[in-house]
Amino acid sequence: YDESSAKLNEFDIQSYLLFKNLMPLPLVKSRKETFVRIENLFYKSYSKSNFEDFSVFAERQISNSYFYDLLSLDGYQKILNDAIWSIQNKREMRLVEVGYDYTCIPQTVAYPIDFLPLQILYHRGVIHLSGIVKGKNKILAIALNQLKKYSLTNNMFDNRDLLAALRREMDNRFGITDNMNNEIYDIEIEFSELTGEFVKHHFWHHSQNFSKLSNGNYVMTLRCGINRELVGWIFQWMSNARVIKPQILQSLVKEKHLEILDNYESDMPLSSNNSFMNTEALDKN
Repeated sequence: YDESSAKLNEFDIQSYLLFKNLMPLPLVKSRKETFVRIENLFYKSYSKSNFEDFSVFAERQISNSYFYDLLSLDGYQKILNDAIWSIQNKREMRLVEVGYDYTCIPQTVAYPIDFLPLQILYHRGVIHLSGIVKGKNKILAIALNQLKKYSLTNNMFDNRDLLAALRREMDNRFGITDNMNNEIYDIEIEFSELTGEFVKHHFWHHSQNFSKLSNGNYVMTLRCGINRELVGWIFQWMSNARVIKPQILQSLVKEKHLEILDNYESDMPLSSNNSFMNTEALDKN
């Protein structure tokens, strides 16, 4: 064994095993060879039997439900590596074909496009590539599994100001889905007591604030845009949440509720319906 003085302790090894077992499923699958190489280094530096004890503990007692995680994707590792390379080297990507509607990308975005990749973003079980459409003041978050056809380029770009613009835009979104318009709203949502007690202990948006009412319920305030992700999140709490304001958000929740009821009253086939698509034209820089 390597007898060097730089040693990892039990906490360090447990940290590695936590990272490995709790990371998204596509990464676990696509980076398997990397995990093997890292563990081989552990075997070289430490008592093999001791590390085996830690490994057995991790596999049996550190678990991940992988709920909401992507199951599998052909070429996932290549797409992720290409995205990382483009970001690190500040190189444009040419996006030729992007599949289905995931984050309400505006209908005004017509492919192919020249894309300036800025960040790898993990959100709700899915890894996204976020960046800006070249020549347009439009930020997109695209799931890696949406990228059906693309090419790398050697066209360089300066990302310093673009990163700040990305941060500002994402701060105005609830989650990462594109807002239905360019307006920012003061939002108030009332939660029943037990649900509010749960919700207030989690991060949802940087502007979130909670106050308790005299009846024990909670009011959550936000300042952000309105998008599909926000309305869907409100439905998640079923009858334990009620929109107080703005009126436009309250009306959207009511309309979606009625549409859901109609689905149970009719034998008509379900059809794709995205009421939150931002159809406003892209602004030029």
